[in-house]
Amino acid sequence: MDGKKRRITAMLVSLIYIFILLFSITFVAIEADHECFEDNCPVCCQISICNNILKNVSSVSAVALAVLTLIFTALLIICAERHIAGDTLVMLKIKLSD
Repeated sequence: MDGKKRRITAMLVSLIYIFILLFSITFVAIEADHECFEDNCPVCCQISICNNILKNVSSVSAVALAVLTLIFTALLIICAERHIAGDTLVMLKIKLSD
């Protein structure tokens, strides 16, 4: 895959992820006051499925956020070390002779 196809695929996956998340949140919020009188209520089953999706999505999001935080921290440390070290006379290969 070239770069453009990867970006399109990533965008589609992200949009599907956001759509599922928003749909689940909206459905649970709308049906929060649902009163069921059946043992196998389809609305209650759907609410249960949406709650499971939200739990799984939040777990995946938390892991992704933790990984991104670690990567970002590592990059900051590497950049800071390079910046703090600065240029020394040895690094610049300057010969000090009288």
